[in-house]
Amino acid sequence: MSLLQAFDNACAAALRGEEANWGDYWGKLQDVEAIMRRIHFHGIAGVLNERIELLANWPAQIIDVIERESVSRAMWELRHRALIVQVIEALHREGIRSVVLKGTAYAYSLYSAPSLRFRGDTDLLITEADQAAASSALKNLGWVKAMGEPGPFGSVHYQEIWQFTDPAGLTHDIDLHWEVTNSKALGHVLDAEKVIASALPLDRLSPHALRAESVAALIHRAINRAAHAQSGYFSMDRNEYDPNRLCWALDIHLIAQSLSDQEWAKLSRRAINGGVAAIVYDALSFANAKLRTSVPEDVMVDLSSAPTDTPASRFLSSSNSFERGLANLIATKGFRKQFQLLLAKAFPSASHMRDKYPGKSNTPLWVLYIRRFFEGVLRMGGGSPR
Repeated sequence: MSLLQAFDNACAAALRGEEANWGDYWGKLQDVEAIMRRIHFHGIAGVLNERIELLANWPAQIIDVIERESVSRAMWELRHRALIVQVIEALHREGIRSVVLKGTAYAYSLYSAPSLRFRGDTDLLITEADQAAASSALKNLGWVKAMGEPGPFGSVHYQEIWQFTDPAGLTHDIDLHWEVTNSKALGHVLDAEKVIASALPLDRLSPHALRAESVAALIHRAINRAAHAQSGYFSMDRNEYDPNRLCWALDIHLIAQSLSDQEWAKLSRRAINGGVAAIVYDALSFANAKLRTSVPEDVMVDLSSAPTDTPASRFLSSSNSFERGLANLIATKGFRKQFQLLLAKAFPSASHMRDKYPGKSNTPLWVLYIRRFFEGVLRMGGGSPR
């Protein structure tokens, strides 16, 4: 067993409420930086700090890291909440129904204190029809679109990242979504308008805040975990291709604890019908392995017996951007929208083109578009552009 595997097991024990023995075989803790990175990756410093009595024999330098990160995140939470509430209330005044997804939704519905659920941003779901009005509301509040304006034919993405820098110099991000999973190809699994229509109050955050209902939230957590296994999760200064973050296990565990018998049956049915039974099964198995999450046996049997080779599973397991793009194109309804998506992919934003060709800052944009087109043709034909 590696050092980090042993550390992960100790952390999981603490999350289960058990004593987390440091272990004699850890010796003099020669790789402190690796363990600090692991704490940050797992996003559990706040929960560990809450259970500090279970870490009695941990080295002082590691305890200090946990305590300092917990305090800094608690301070960030206070400011972030004020900003997010301001946005939600502004959208409400504009008649825009927004739903808080993932980390912030879990923080204010599942955790005893919101600051215990570490995260770097807040995800907000709106309908595609409300995108322009929501963007205007964010601009009026001083938020700035992080990636700049889209290309001449629109965006190829299903989200926008908005940023706000507070007086203390801290940056806050909002991921504004109009597809729950950031892909049209998975829209049949979690339809944005249906998730918004069935959303529940998130009163601990704001009077007009909403969250996805629990079944949709668990499916979304499972899908998001599978997606990060391919795309990576950015932690500190690099991408980590590890789907086993312990804060994700804790999210799944807490959602699972809240489900009624009827909701378990609904979860099984929706996962199977959506072609993500294997993805949900894997997520629940992960939570059970780490935190002993209790799942009805019949649910696990149904999920494990369902077909695994489905379009949704293939999409989530693919690392090929062309295959994923084609799946999104096929799932886009209407020839006009499909054609617009093709044009948007063919003519991305000016900032994207300048980043792609950093030594061509004085070259006209249309020349770069032509170059990009022929490079794509060469790749499709098996050649390699010089």
